[in-house]
Amino acid sequence: MDYEAIASFDKIVNLGKYYPNCAILVGYELRLSRLLKQGADVWLNTPRLTHEASGTSGMSAAMNGCINVSIPDCWFPEFVVDRVNGFVVPNTQINEHEFQRDKPMPITCTTCCKNGHSAVL
Repeated sequence: MDYEAIASFDKIVNLGKYYPNCAILVGYELRLSRLLKQGADVWLNTPRLTHEASGTSGMSAAMNGCINVSIPDCWFPEFVVDRVNGFVVPNTQINEHEFQRDKPMPITCTTCCKNGHSAVL
């Protein structure tokens, strides 16, 4: 058994109890995957660098029209041009205290909009 992975998962579950908008999904399989991707606008994927399995969830999210935001690992560097068809999270250690909850981060994206108009995502 992978006790280290189980301990990591338990830690995430316990941390999630403090955030009202956090959900832990168990039994993640094709049906649940399909439902999530159909209703998502942004697909955020931030595994530890070099630990991405294959990236198929991000690929299929892109095929469903999601904007991908991920670290430069696995399939992502081959597919995404930063701020053109997705967003690359810089290769840094991000700790939870650096995030500013409920504060939007404006990103101007001119290539994804019709008639060259800018949009803030």
